[in-house]
Amino acid sequence: MNAVLLAVLGSLFWVNVGQAQETYTIKLKERDAGATVAVTKSEITSAKVTVTDGGGNVVVDNRNVTKDNQIYVETVLERQPGKPPTKLQRQYTKAERSTDDRLQESALQGKTVLIEKKDGSYTFMYKGGGTIDATTAAALAKEFSKKSETDAELERLLLPNGAVAVGGSWKIDMPKVVQELAKQGPMKLNVAKSAGQGKLMKAYKRDGRQYGELKFSIEIPITSIGEGKGTLVFGDGVKIVLDLTLDTCIDGATEAGKMQMKMRMAGNATIPDAPGASATLDISVEASQIQSDVKKK
Repeated sequence: MNAVLLAVLGSLFWVNVGQAQETYTIKLKERDAGATVAVTKSEITSAKVTVTDGGGNVVVDNRNVTKDNQIYVETVLERQPGKPPTKLQRQYTKAERSTDDRLQESALQGKTVLIEKKDGSYTFMYKGGGTIDATTAAALAKEFSKKSETDAELERLLLPNGAVAVGGSWKIDMPKVVQELAKQGPMKLNVAKSAGQGKLMKAYKRDGRQYGELKFSIEIPITSIGEGKGTLVFGDGVKIVLDLTLDTCIDGATEAGKMQMKMRMAGNATIPDAPGASATLDISVEASQIQSDVKKK
């Protein structure tokens, strides 16, 4: 019996040695000037914020659920390699938002918008003329303020430095990730206790291109948000938890693919400039985005 078992194990060993697992160098597509992509995206944000004063009285109790849905075709008009686009065009077929189930159609629906970066900030105008109202322009400015070189660097930091096999994982360089995130607003994050990992879940061919499913898990303890009198200071254990899945082309040939993201931050905070006051936050975001190529006519 032992001889039979050893023979079986031996044959398995040589099969495994002879069938070394294929590895993949992951490269995401950077859209060149003139390229167009169709985008369908949705985002649900649930926010609960309660503030209590030094006497134990609730002075703020905000609870809302906001849902954003957009469908558009985006074309890069101008771009320098390795940097965010400086000029784009978006043609919206759907743009709507609901807050606590009250649906509101955006002024962008059915419109084509020209977006251009000038002197470090983005400007917006309707193609063919027409003024974008202040509320809509502010929403676009908020979105595009995130499309900075920081975003490009964060994307690069999430990916593995070398080739990886299916099932293989890698540690994310969290000190650098935290450094980039800190550029996006007044907040203090705990670098030492941050953790992040990526994993290639599967790889497959489609239309002659190499696709893969990537999963990222990130945890970042947060120390404070805000500055001055509005600063919130959090206790131990409060952290940003992010789970991200990309099912996309990984050979750099196309942007086609889909993204799903879940983020949550919940915990209690004190307000140093208001002795005895405290705040409780529970904020979660669920987002999805599907991108597909648009063939030139």
